[in-house]
Amino acid sequence: MNADEHRTSKVVNTGEGTVITVGTFDGIHIGHQTVLDCVVKDAKRKSLKGIVLTFQTHPLQVLKPSEAPRLLTTLEEKISLLTRFGIDGVEIIPFTPEFSQLSPVAFVRDYLSKRFQMVELVIGYDHGFGHGRQGSVAVLRSIADELGFQLVVVDPVKVDSQAVSSSRIREAIRRGDLDYTGRALGRPYSFLGRVVRGDGRGRDIGFPTANLALSGHDKLLPPDGVYAVQVRLKGEVYVGMLHQGERPTFERALRSIEVHLIDFEGDILNESLEVGYLKWIRPIERFVGPDELRAQLEKDRECARRTARIR
Repeated sequence: MNADEHRTSKVVNTGEGTVITVGTFDGIHIGHQTVLDCVVKDAKRKSLKGIVLTFQTHPLQVLKPSEAPRLLTTLEEKISLLTRFGIDGVEIIPFTPEFSQLSPVAFVRDYLSKRFQMVELVIGYDHGFGHGRQGSVAVLRSIADELGFQLVVVDPVKVDSQAVSSSRIREAIRRGDLDYTGRALGRPYSFLGRVVRGDGRGRDIGFPTANLALSGHDKLLPPDGVYAVQVRLKGEVYVGMLHQGERPTFERALRSIEVHLIDFEGDILNESLEVGYLKWIRPIERFVGPDELRAQLEKDRECARRTARIR
């Protein structure tokens, strides 16, 4: 099956040629960002288009579903982040079993070179694609010589003397290490959520919250608890506090992810929020009643404000 049959285009006109990078780019961490920066700079210098090719799903979700990781970035989040780095276009590749069987030569020749008029390919030091990840740096160098494009290999970017990777970031998130995660991502770890209708309990005690539905079911979240967060809404950034988990104070209350925007008033039902974790405040607790809960929320709010000032 030809690679062209697996294409979903979200890309601008490639014109005279392109500088391309290919990868899963889960998280868009500082290593990924170095690759993207190289693509953007080289494309501008050569008057070409800078293009990112990425996958609609994580390859392991197709190849080994039982080993597929929770995602650092859903597809919607990934596209949103990629566009912030000055990339001219993003091409989404539906990763299928048939697509996974393409050899590195077939993928580069028939897909990258012919379809996108690729002049330069930028990859990370540990990159591998094509069937069985046979497209190593050494293999790609030989393909580049044969097809006549430039291959640029970007060195690893390190945090705490180790190369940053999506897998290391996942481990840090699972144990709630927001400090390492923030340094490895170059920004607070975040998620996109749409505001859905809740039961109004927060408003009843003076702390209205926005109940959030995440943009993807396979998103990785840090441990449950109450967090200080920053919230992006329509281009503005607000300080907030996030409740993630059970709601033991209220009978028959379901697990929720809800955020209170500090010093904000307005109806944001159905709006999309980007919520970034700044600091873990406390675990989920059961309170005797609304008054005790309100008193604790006032303390949480002050903690969130102090966290924002420190940053």
